[in-house]
Amino acid sequence: MAQPVKTKGLIIKQINYSDYDKMLTIISEDFGRISVSAKGVRSMKSKSRAACELLCFDEFVLSPGKNDVYTIISCELIESFYSLRSDCIRLAVGVYMADIAGQLSPEDIKGLLRLLLNTLFMLQDESKEPMLLKCIYDLKLLSEAGFTPETDGCINCGAETGPFYFNALSGGVICKKCGENTGLHLISEKTRKFISYIISAPLSKGLFEVSVDKNTLDETLEIVDNFINIHVSDNIKTLEYLKKIVNL
Repeated sequence: MAQPVKTKGLIIKQINYSDYDKMLTIISEDFGRISVSAKGVRSMKSKSRAACELLCFDEFVLSPGKNDVYTIISCELIESFYSLRSDCIRLAVGVYMADIAGQLSPEDIKGLLRLLLNTLFMLQDESKEPMLLKCIYDLKLLSEAGFTPETDGCINCGAETGPFYFNALSGGVICKKCGENTGLHLISEKTRKFISYIISAPLSKGLFEVSVDKNTLDETLEIVDNFINIHVSDNIKTLEYLKKIVNL
């Protein structure tokens, strides 16, 4: 019989099954993205009930099982990010972040977990613009997963002088000469520099202190969402839901 293992992880997905059970997807420090059976946690009597909710960061003791599915022996809540549940937009951003992390899951799992946790902590700060945090998170996650948008020069000819178009399908900026008659829209130099900064900046508290004007943020969000639709999935329901409530 396999020995129990201990790890810390963030719950990024939950599915109810049976009367009192859940199947969880967890980004763990030691084993990457794993599936975990949480038996009885939907019961009001379960000691693990509060710790087995979406976006909870816990310390788990797990029993390895068949088909790479673990079973929870015990779990202790470290952080629930509970305050997000009082703000529908911040909660929707958090749920989206967990969703896309599960779809991409870069090789550097510890880096992904750090990015997720840092952004979720910042998301609880009401002084932070949630859609700006989403923008930062998306660009860093795409880079971690090997989908870094090219913004330093034209992806066709290498020209480093703008103005530039952004071609999501090709993965980066195209100079005005190469982009003629393509039907693409020119992007502002502020937006190009902002995207470049987020991609290259280290993941630190200072990264989340950056500020941009609304036009730059809106243009960047549109570019990033189109990029994700093409290179990740064009059917991310949590992203569509987020867009709906932001535009209410």
